[in-house]
Amino acid sequence: MLRVSLGVLFGCFVWSSSALADPADSTIIAVMDGKTYTYGELKPSSDERKDIVKYLRDGVLDERLLSSAASKLRPIALEKVTENLQPSCVLTPSQEQIDAFTTWWRERAFEYLDARIASIKAQNPNARIEMGSPFDKLDEISSENSDVANAARDELKEWLINRCLFQAYGGGRVREDLGVYKFVRGAETVQSATTSLAGFPYPIVISVGTPLDAYLAAMAAAESSGFLSFPSPQIEEMFYRYYRNQNLDYFAPEAEEAAIETEYWLHPLVPFVPGP
Repeated sequence: MLRVSLGVLFGCFVWSSSALADPADSTIIAVMDGKTYTYGELKPSSDERKDIVKYLRDGVLDERLLSSAASKLRPIALEKVTENLQPSCVLTPSQEQIDAFTTWWRERAFEYLDARIASIKAQNPNARIEMGSPFDKLDEISSENSDVANAARDELKEWLINRCLFQAYGGGRVREDLGVYKFVRGAETVQSATTSLAGFPYPIVISVGTPLDAYLAAMAAAESSGFLSFPSPQIEEMFYRYYRNQNLDYFAPEAEEAAIETEYWLHPLVPFVPGP
């Protein structure tokens, strides 16, 4: 018997339940440093899964979900592989770096606030402006605030990992990024060069390098030594997809070192363009 989804009658196709089957939680994504990482540990959150289903076009949901899980393993693998390069690499930011970073962050947040106010006043000089949270507590962007200090520490560690891998494996395909990836839901609708970190406005930085070839070299070394292994070529390809299939902007070879080595907060900023 032919069964047609009601969605077809209204101009959209709805995949059958069998096409939307999730991988088993016990599905192995990788084995690293003697630990088995499964789909159950790395699977998308319910909101992430909804987004994957929403934009699904080919009906192969299990493959998309496995790819999402493999992508969540990448930062874990990067950190573990880089830890093996210690003590030649420093992966813990100093207090001096955290202090300098949070000071820079607070100053940029106030600049963003001033830009927002100026934009509102330009449209309506008589506008009464009442700044609520978090704009009423930007002074809390300080290394003495544990949430802010922890967020700064995480941001700086990502930079230190990149620098360590670049120093160990060299350049090549150093991708030009916007720096911060921790976008909160809805932040992309704000017409300005800022996102959110630890609940506070955070400026988007340009000219921050991601050393993709160094990533590949580090992971290849991890695989050849037996530190990292995958259960199938399919999942291995999913894991490496981000590193291999990038057609974005890359730094010229002579600019790679500065993009990686320069302290994170000393890179140029995307100019503020406040929204309404």
